[in-house]
Amino acid sequence: ANTICSGTTGTVSFTGTPNAVVTYTVDGGANQTVTLDASGNASVTTPVLTVNSTYALVSVTTTATPICSQAQTASATVTVTALPTASISGSTTICSGSTAVISFTGTANAVVTY
Repeated sequence: ANTICSGTTGTVSFTGTPNAVVTYTVDGGANQTVTLDASGNASVTTPVLTVNSTYALVSVTTTATPICSQAQTASATVTVTALPTASISGSTTICSGSTAVISFTGTANAVVTY
């Protein structure tokens, strides 16, 4: 999985036996499925996330005869990074030709555009 910014979507990739059906859960919810392509790959786009989300494998099943199935236990977590914050202060009245201090505060190491 990957790390995304809060309020965006991410991508979870699955690999395995070509054309197999992978059963997985999202955050311990109901089983969901995705079918791997002829190269053994598939991906799903997460909904918009504001907190971390874990995709856990349940099983993988072939679609050819004989149908074979195997339980799976791996998982991947989409990590959500909080959005940076910033504020500005220092409104004051000064005499022409003088200087004033304007202060910015917020998320450490963030770049503020003003």
